[in-house]
Amino acid sequence: MTAYKGRAHYSDIVDTRNLIKDEDWEDITDWTTYGTGTRTVEESPAGQLHLVAGDAGGTDSTGGKYLDSLVTNLQTMTVEFKIKFDQLAGGWTGTPGATNDFFQFRHYSGVYMHVVTFTSDSVWYYTAGNVHVKQFDTTFDNVSWYTIRLIFDSNFTLVFAKDDDADWNFLGRCRNADPYTILNGRILMWVINYPTSPAETEIHMDYVKFAPGMIMP
Repeated sequence: MTAYKGRAHYSDIVDTRNLIKDEDWEDITDWTTYGTGTRTVEESPAGQLHLVAGDAGGTDSTGGKYLDSLVTNLQTMTVEFKIKFDQLAGGWTGTPGATNDFFQFRHYSGVYMHVVTFTSDSVWYYTAGNVHVKQFDTTFDNVSWYTIRLIFDSNFTLVFAKDDDADWNFLGRCRNADPYTILNGRILMWVINYPTSPAETEIHMDYVKFAPGMIMP
């Protein structure tokens, strides 16, 4: 699959009145930051979330994380975000602690932990037995904006991506991890940089939207 190039248009996920949360990053104070070290978590430029994992080549493996109680006990939900991967490594083997960095999106439904992981050349999911599994190979460059849509339902996640000049592309169906009942209803967006990595993982996000139900592109 080729990269989705170009600037993604503003979300057409659903009528704004039906959204659970419409985050345009004008104010990030209602998100709680976790992580240590020299990570960057800020609104920069105005209206964009900027995350940089900490201590490239150093000791911090937690990077910057956002965690927020959004949709307690909602089992079926659609999420869409517009993102630019400024710095993202590839070649990951799926083993935590390897010399690789990634951006990860998690949804804790109260029943399952839905995890989708993005590297520069692949997308992964966290499946039964708590194992990272590669879903598909792709290419994300460091200058393009991508629109990603994740559809969560029970114990699986559907992944779609697009740009301004192309139709939506279905990237795959990810089965989720074993039942996971803690952190009920929480969303986590995570950039991570492992100590042996040569560069810091960095992303910009223009928006993220949450809506009830399965909204196919």
